[in-house]
Amino acid sequence: MSLPSIEPTIALELISRLGSDDAFRTLFSTDPAAALIEVGLSLDDATALEVCCKVNELASKADILQAKQDLQMMLTAKVNQIVPALDANPDGGHTLKGP
Repeated sequence: MSLPSIEPTIALELISRLGSDDAFRTLFSTDPAAALIEVGLSLDDATALEVCCKVNELASKADILQAKQDLQMMLTAKVNQIVPALDANPDGGHTLKGP
């Protein structure tokens, strides 16, 4: 199954909002598809990407902004196996950006 790519402007808006907007971060954590629609994705694309965007604990605003370029590449890549690394602690073993 091929996942939809995210337009660069939408990816940038998503990263910006995740790095600054507490209400949006809460929405993304509880309903990723709704958050993706809010930044401009279509319902179909947001639904397809929802499972890839679920997080146990969303990375901090500072970590997301620090990793802005990496996230931009992940979100806009046309490679189907790349999943955005937005989870601060997916299995207790690592963070978004390590030391």
